[in-house]
Amino acid sequence: MFIMAALSVLIASCNAQTKSGDGFAVNGTWNGSKDGDTVFCVAITQRGILPTDTAFVKGGKFKMTLSEQDVDLRTIVAVRNSAPASAIEIIVSPKGSVNVELTNSTNEMGKVSGNKDCEIWVAARQAAQQSEIKITQEAQSLLETVNNANLDVVTRFTAQKKIDSLSTLVYDVYADAILGNMPSPTCGLMLRYFGDNIAPERIDQIVEQMGKKMPNDPTYKAIMARRDAENATAVGKPFKEIAMVDLNGNMKRLSEVVKANKLTLIDFWASWCAPCRAEMPNVKKLYAAYHSKGLEIYGVSLDENMVNWQNAVNQMKMPWIQVSDLKGWQSEGASTYSIRAIPATVLIDQNGNIIAKNLRGNELAKKVSEILKK
Repeated sequence: MFIMAALSVLIASCNAQTKSGDGFAVNGTWNGSKDGDTVFCVAITQRGILPTDTAFVKGGKFKMTLSEQDVDLRTIVAVRNSAPASAIEIIVSPKGSVNVELTNSTNEMGKVSGNKDCEIWVAARQAAQQSEIKITQEAQSLLETVNNANLDVVTRFTAQKKIDSLSTLVYDVYADAILGNMPSPTCGLMLRYFGDNIAPERIDQIVEQMGKKMPNDPTYKAIMARRDAENATAVGKPFKEIAMVDLNGNMKRLSEVVKANKLTLIDFWASWCAPCRAEMPNVKKLYAAYHSKGLEIYGVSLDENMVNWQNAVNQMKMPWIQVSDLKGWQSEGASTYSIRAIPATVLIDQNGNIIAKNLRGNELAKKVSEILKK
């Protein structure tokens, strides 16, 4: 649905492109189409949703030859009268082909054949869709129980807990698909797109099997690299260096801060992060109470826009050290400490050892007080 909405805005500015030669061939049919209807291949990138290739329908058929560098996910979107009419997701690669059959509804998934990787993806997506429909129906019944004031608290609480657990069932479908179809690059892509919502114990199963069956998969390698980074900066380990510039353009090394203070708090945040801004009064209170006793804060911003970063620092009156490389989620500091969500904190003692991570509010204040009172 998100792709459909975004594509509607882009359609008007897109010119038809047809590529030929070696590449990934998409051989499509669209029953009920009219000659001249348009079909786009769409990529989801960090810059947004981008149409990469275009074809016109003739006699109910169309063909694209995609130039791809890697195995990746693409969406084939059929357009009529400048509005999306149908879509199907496919797995593409530098060479290969797939047969695609589009429907006449944006709510109905099309069909793929002639490509095992695509078939695995579409089958999993269809199974997840059916699971979601079933779960939605079950959740509706449970919600009525939760909202029924005539029932006892235990019954209502139990119903709420069941609702909370239902959402994980959809992602069990993807976990099953990954475990049941190795080795296939589709398994890695499925893990990339849905892994954050798969239960941790199932992720462990998947990673174990990937290590045996497809150890060169990019997603598997990324997960292992992230785990190595997490282990390298776990509580009890020595801190890792960060060197970035402050708002005046001066280089500020974390090692210099750690050396000069009894306790150093790395605070990962960003001007666009609402929870970060909500937490900032607690951080300011902590700094005011303990800076004179040996606490220093090394704020690492995940901003990409320097003006937004500077304005936020000024608006919230943050007097401690502020640094950034303006790379957003690609920040080297965030990568070094395997930061995947913000706000995030790392507490380092005067010996350079990490003594706590991801403490906030009262828990953070309690820990700082405990250390500096020694």
